[in-house]
Amino acid sequence: MATIETRSLPMQLREASFAPATANEAARTVELCWTAAAVVRRVTWWDGEFDEELVVDPSAVRMGRLNGGAPLLADHRANLASQVGVVEGARLEGDRGLATVRFSKRADADILFQDVRDGIVRNVSVGYRIWRTERIERDGQVPLVRVVDWEPYEISLVAVPADAGAGVRSEQGDAPCEITVINSRGVQPAERTVRTMEPELENTGATRAAAPSVDVAAVRAEAATAERARAAAIRALGTRFAAVETAEQLVESGAEVEAARMAILEAVAERHASTATVPGGRVQVLRDGDETRAQAVENALLHRANGAAFELSEAGREWRGLSLSEVARDYLKAQGVNVRGMSRDEVAVRALRSETDLQKTTDFPVLLANVAKKTMLKSYELAAPTWRPLARVVELTDFKPVHRYARGTFPGMSLVAEGQAVPLGKRTDGTVVSYALKSYGGRTAITRETIINDDLNALRDDAEQLGVETAVLESDLFWATLTDYTLMGDGKPLFHADHGNVVAAAAPSPDSFAAAEQKMGELTDAKGRVLNLSPAYVIGSFAHKVPFQKALGAITAGKAADFNPYSQSDLTIVTEGRMRALNGGWIMAAAPGRINGIEVGYLQGAAGLQARFRKGFEIPDSVEVLGFVDIAVKAVDHRGFVLIGNPPTEG
Repeated sequence: MATIETRSLPMQLREASFAPATANEAARTVELCWTAAAVVRRVTWWDGEFDEELVVDPSAVRMGRLNGGAPLLADHRANLASQVGVVEGARLEGDRGLATVRFSKRADADILFQDVRDGIVRNVSVGYRIWRTERIERDGQVPLVRVVDWEPYEISLVAVPADAGAGVRSEQGDAPCEITVINSRGVQPAERTVRTMEPELENTGATRAAAPSVDVAAVRAEAATAERARAAAIRALGTRFAAVETAEQLVESGAEVEAARMAILEAVAERHASTATVPGGRVQVLRDGDETRAQAVENALLHRANGAAFELSEAGREWRGLSLSEVARDYLKAQGVNVRGMSRDEVAVRALRSETDLQKTTDFPVLLANVAKKTMLKSYELAAPTWRPLARVVELTDFKPVHRYARGTFPGMSLVAEGQAVPLGKRTDGTVVSYALKSYGGRTAITRETIINDDLNALRDDAEQLGVETAVLESDLFWATLTDYTLMGDGKPLFHADHGNVVAAAAPSPDSFAAAEQKMGELTDAKGRVLNLSPAYVIGSFAHKVPFQKALGAITAGKAADFNPYSQSDLTIVTEGRMRALNGGWIMAAAPGRINGIEVGYLQGAAGLQARFRKGFEIPDSVEVLGFVDIAVKAVDHRGFVLIGNPPTEG
């Protein structure tokens, strides 16, 4: 009777040979067979010697990573220099795993692509992680371990095959995949069934070369060394956190180092939580050591970069005096990496190489990227643009053009006689404006030089500049729309005599305020109906600030003629340097809630500056921090503004 056990295992490799490639030279693609359900003999310290069978079935293979742009590597070397292409699509067909991969245009990748086309490089291998196994004991044979839940991570071109069924697909038809069927009822394995489309093998009766034999003694020795290192690392954790007994239990259970670390921290947290009092101190529950450390280090670096914006926490005080190189060294130690004898460069490079594609918040590259992101967003937040009270901000669902209509273009209300249908109105033509989102972005890189030189200032300055530049961009777009020669839906500029929103040039005063307010109050919609708009803002350059204040200031009048009717006004003063473009002119504006004057659109759910990070593509061993904004600015209706001065001219 078969016994079933479930086990989570580290990354595995499965290699195989393939037939000469079918390559598309123009697209730089080739078809691969990356697994063929072959059985491979393995030896580990926890299972001894056994046969491993990868179950090739949609219910057993997690295809997300391969179909999410997994890398095509050379010899499983997980670094940017060794990535020679990308997996463009993977699928399962029967008991085979197939994929289309595309090669890079780099010179080194081009050499490898040529070797594939010429049939010189003939082997492919897949790196995968095992999530669940089914172990079947067999009389007189080594056990069979069926991998019933596994996840391929990457595909590599290799020199020496082990899984002889996988490879580059032949142009003539099916890939030369070999399928071995194992009888699990205690008798000899069933006869191998071989499917191949290699003409030279079929026509001459030639057979494949036997797979190289496994040096069991060497494998056992290597496994024993790994086991000793595992046990030593777990015992060291037990000593560090005063949990020696727990550590010994974890050693005996076969737990991996990272799992043991979490179990020990959990045990420490439970022990502290159950302690009623701690003489001379307070109880601190450690729920997740890695997360706690990451938050404390991030706070210390943010405070060091900008103490005025980020307050130092109690946990961050422990890290405030450490350099980036010292923090990186501590991170590596916590991950079980032996940093003794490592140079600063080696520490920086190793710390920047994440094993999780920057998905864990406790990764050192993610820590630095978060510092840059929060610094960037804080500088954007502190920019305090002057345009925001003047615009109607909306969210747009996509990048397609949107259409906006001025006030009065929609059908009005009609008298409806009893028993008659409500008439279908007709929208006024010729007053529609259209616009669409555009994307703007910038990026900076955190490199090994940043860590070696402890150059937190450079990281801060670049991130702050991205935040400031985004705020400047938004302001430039808005104020250019208001002060430049902007055409409306009727083909006339925003400020035009026919629009009735221009008043002769005059200095700010109660009299000029009254003239502008009267002009705004008399504005009509597209149907000629009076809108009765009232001003909410007076807008000018910095040269207008004092005249505005004087015009709105209270005066002790000795006679009625000296009374200032605007001394109790709710008008808000907005001064902006970009208003100099109007050559002394100034503007009175209605509240954007009353009339849709200028509209600022952002992509839905992504208003303002957005920040992301990723592994560096152009600079090896780096993390790129990206700042971007999807924005559109458009003047929708001229009725929200009255210009006191000369309108802008074309060009």
